[in-house]
Amino acid sequence: MKIIVELLHGLGDTVCALPMLKVLRDNYPQASITVLVKGMENAEIIRASIIRIDEFIILNIYKNNLFKNLATILELRKKKFDFGISCAITPVIKAKVFMNLIDSKKNIGIQHELNKSFDDLEDVHHFTEAGLLAIKSICILPTDVPKPYLKAAVTDTIFVREKMRIFNNEDKIIGICIGNADFKYRYRLFGKEKVFTKGWGIKNMDLLVQKLLEKNFNIVLIGGKLEATLVNMLSKSILSNSKLLNLIAETDMRQSIAVVQECDLVIGVDTGMQHIAAATGTKTLSIHGPTNPLTRGAYSKDAEFIESKCDCKYCYGTKKNLYCDNRKCLNMIKVDDVVEQVIKIISR
Repeated sequence: MKIIVELLHGLGDTVCALPMLKVLRDNYPQASITVLVKGMENAEIIRASIIRIDEFIILNIYKNNLFKNLATILELRKKKFDFGISCAITPVIKAKVFMNLIDSKKNIGIQHELNKSFDDLEDVHHFTEAGLLAIKSICILPTDVPKPYLKAAVTDTIFVREKMRIFNNEDKIIGICIGNADFKYRYRLFGKEKVFTKGWGIKNMDLLVQKLLEKNFNIVLIGGKLEATLVNMLSKSILSNSKLLNLIAETDMRQSIAVVQECDLVIGVDTGMQHIAAATGTKTLSIHGPTNPLTRGAYSKDAEFIESKCDCKYCYGTKKNLYCDNRKCLNMIKVDDVVEQVIKIISR
């Protein structure tokens, strides 16, 4: 049997889809499973889950040229998949069009069976749970929803521990992703006006790092290319502090998984790294505003969230979120509130 799973979404979405992939593999141990991902980083996340996947195919409709994407789709059509499974977060029309393009024999997912996507479920299910709904018609589901699971490779763990040798004491290690999460375009057709709808702001992150350093925590800065542009906006006193390790844009995905695995706590806005950290078993504190942590937050018993009491929060995915000029849901969250929550988590 040949199965293809469409997971053309972000890093956090990939983490949330891991339980679905695990249940699928458990139900079809002999099947050939192909996973379609947005980039190599997404594939590395799935590899770190120790779920056996036969093939990864990268398809990025925004970065690859049209001819390359068409060639990929033609190759997929030739494979004659028995089941084509749509990621629960994929919009209905996009899911149906894509599965028709690759010509799978049977299309699976809530888009094909309920004519709904995750955004149409009215905040009833977490995205991880919605992923299992996508395969309910062809799989026996477990009684308890499994949590996303990631484990860093030994070589990557050794690499990270060597980096962390600068912390020559017993103080707790806190990882902080200073970024604002992925951006969106207000005018996607023209690729203009980037909007970081989940961002808390570099000034808040700068002050947060300062206050945590003052309390003798060891700090590891985590992030990739997007965050690299923000490093120079941090205070010079922070970057020269002996209790701070700056690993932004210094690690690949495999090593980043090892970094968060070695931390006692990871802090950030609602971004993929929070999901990754939670899946390794590390405690997380995520700053939420436009997104509902109960449906989109890190799916772990050790995941905690901080949010404001703003009446207009949870607007993610709407035009209101894209065109908001006063993100009260995030701006009302004070640095001292986050520090206080960190102390409570660490003291436990």
